[in-house]
Amino acid sequence: MTYANGPLKIGAIYAAISRRANNGNTGAGYTGTDTDIDEWGLGASYDFGVAKIYGRTKTRWTTHPPSASIGDNVIARRKYSTGVPPVLSKGAVSLGYAKSSVDVGNSDADAWALLFTYDLSKRTTLYTGYTALSNDGAAARGIVTGTTAITGIGQPMIGGDASVFAAGIRHSF
Repeated sequence: MTYANGPLKIGAIYAAISRRANNGNTGAGYTGTDTDIDEWGLGASYDFGVAKIYGRTKTRWTTHPPSASIGDNVIARRKYSTGVPPVLSKGAVSLGYAKSSVDVGNSDADAWALLFTYDLSKRTTLYTGYTALSNDGAAARGIVTGTTAITGIGQPMIGGDASVFAAGIRHSF
């Protein structure tokens, strides 16, 4: 669902997934547990002309049978991000922050990102950026998506940090 009126944009999303272990089958060879996932997100942006500020949040609840390793049967994960990309004549600078908050143990993570782009032409853009990610003691988040790291960099050790510097040129055909 989205709402847009002039410089203001707001969006919301809800998703529910029910994973049934074994599809109702029982007997030898059928193992697993049922898992339910509920996820919602809310985002908004406002364009001031010289800069556009945005923020978003996403919360995910995973329900499963209790276990010794995770204890409670509901795990809540919260992610927040915000940024202010000012508009320059042929370039743009973006600064962003994201936080992943998990109810289980010491599993939170924080990340900062800085990106600069410069348009050489309508089809060619130079870019450079830096991202730094800090994991709490039990977290092992990688850069890009939760646990999927950028190829060749690898996922950080539990409680480890990660950073990446990138520079390049993008041409649209």
